[in-house]
Amino acid sequence: MYLSMPTNKLLSEIIMKIFLVFILLLVPVFVKAESAITCHAEIIENSAVFLIDNPLGDDDWEWNSSNTPDNSMEYRWKVRLGKGTLPNQCNWSKYEFGLSHFKFPNSKAGKGTLQELLRSSYATVWETHYENNSSSSSVISGNVKVGVYENQILLGTQDADTINLLFTDKPNLAEISAFLPGKDIEYSCITEINYY
Repeated sequence: MYLSMPTNKLLSEIIMKIFLVFILLLVPVFVKAESAITCHAEIIENSAVFLIDNPLGDDDWEWNSSNTPDNSMEYRWKVRLGKGTLPNQCNWSKYEFGLSHFKFPNSKAGKGTLQELLRSSYATVWETHYENNSSSSSVISGNVKVGVYENQILLGTQDADTINLLFTDKPNLAEISAFLPGKDIEYSCITEINYY
């Protein structure tokens, strides 16, 4: 008794079936993950509120990890504002706001809830400059508040000067994003800004 090598046609059919099964298993996961993230933005007089889903829950967050190099960002949630009809046809503002957590040299490792991570981080407004497919940001004064609301991250302000700086031009779109290298995940959501 001996085993024969499959013919090229048979081998091609086997590879194609494996490929199709692989694709059919993966596509719903990507579609589900993409469609699961929602966000919301509204301005009510002197209050700006921006919400994005937090699919990771409130518990089991770590920061200032020994695995993170010094002077590296571990977490960031930010809001980018713009005017336009579609994200690709949008003029994005040079101002962004949100929260960042950097691991600095000799930082003590932390572990706890998401709210505890947010309290150990820095919320502000920054001005971003884009040039030759790269960007740089500089922190400017701004009063930004960050919190957790019903398994969403809340970014906002009630400071009149910050409202004037960010919303004088009446942007109609917001991109709210999460960059979480400490959790090995990144996601974003674009929404219209509702003014009341």
